[in-house]
Amino acid sequence: MSRSLSLTAALLVLLILGGCATGNMRSFPTAIPVKSLSGVIAEKDGTLWFRPCNDRLWWPVQDYTEEQELAGYYRQFILDSKAELYFELQGAVDPEQENSLLVKQLDTIGGTAATCNFQLRDVEFRAASSSPYWVADIGTKMTAVKSVNPAGSYHFFTLEESTDDPLVAHVYREKTKVAQPLQIKILSERCVDPENGTVLPFSAEMKFFGNIYKGCARKGHPSSEFLSGFYWHQPQDKPQILFKLSPNKRVQLVTRDSAGHAVTERGTWQSLESGKLIFSMLDSNEKEYLMLFRWEGAGRLILQAGSEHYTSAGAAFRLWRPSGLSGGTLLEDQVVKVQESSTREPAVTESAATVIDKAELFSETVLPANIDDELLNEIIVTD
Repeated sequence: MSRSLSLTAALLVLLILGGCATGNMRSFPTAIPVKSLSGVIAEKDGTLWFRPCNDRLWWPVQDYTEEQELAGYYRQFILDSKAELYFELQGAVDPEQENSLLVKQLDTIGGTAATCNFQLRDVEFRAASSSPYWVADIGTKMTAVKSVNPAGSYHFFTLEESTDDPLVAHVYREKTKVAQPLQIKILSERCVDPENGTVLPFSAEMKFFGNIYKGCARKGHPSSEFLSGFYWHQPQDKPQILFKLSPNKRVQLVTRDSAGHAVTERGTWQSLESGKLIFSMLDSNEKEYLMLFRWEGAGRLILQAGSEHYTSAGAAFRLWRPSGLSGGTLLEDQVVKVQESSTREPAVTESAATVIDKAELFSETVLPANIDDELLNEIIVTD
């Protein structure tokens, strides 16, 4: 009898605990549209805060992920509680919860604020592994593979195939008919870099000369998307200059004249093979002029020629992409520190940087945008 009572009590405890766990799970509000966001998370006074890339404002975070895993990941990476950790996530701001950012899903975890400026340009995906070492840059028509086994650099004409496997997001296969064609599968499964614990949203499986290689993957961006956004420059003792590059190759430039009135100029932009950008502009008097920029990386365009009446050659224009989040607050005493020991870039980016067109990874402090709101509104209204 006592044994039966003990089993009954144990089952009752399990049911109670299970009921408590279920009760603690929160459902994400369905009425709030979810955004894909990238930025950093830091802790202040026991609360986690999120700042979008290159923004000035912070949002308090509430964890609505299925496993309630946000705080655990943050503390797994961060030794100093005031350091910033890079995240790519899915979430939304809820006005009914004091404009808190409700985080529904974590995609990429690991890095610093400088990771905001890491971009994979003109590739669909980059897949890689460090054991054994290999990197594959997958394009719409061509895939480049570098590896140590077999050693060398290889290029394949590839195409994307359809798949019925729900776990396979994309399949790319060599077009040329050969006995052992290249095939790369991008899997909708989290991948953890064994060297540093960095979490990426995709896994990869590559069939290369008949052998199977596994690794991690992250999504790339076309050039127009890679370069598009707002760029700002604050000359000393002069009005701010703000311009917007649109994916459709349009440019809007806004600054102020000597009387402080907003001046808007428009034109088009194109990216040159040399890595430079050229603007073909019309000023307020319908006079044509050119501006030439050099892409320096770290989200910066350097003016090389043109528009000397606004600012001089060598001026650095910094990239800013609005998050579109409502609310936000300044944390003036927030310590912006870089965690060096445990937030190295994942091998899928770090290794690739050493062998394929040196990736744009920078360790310097990334300055939040200090945008003239009136100039920004002038672009938005006239766009």
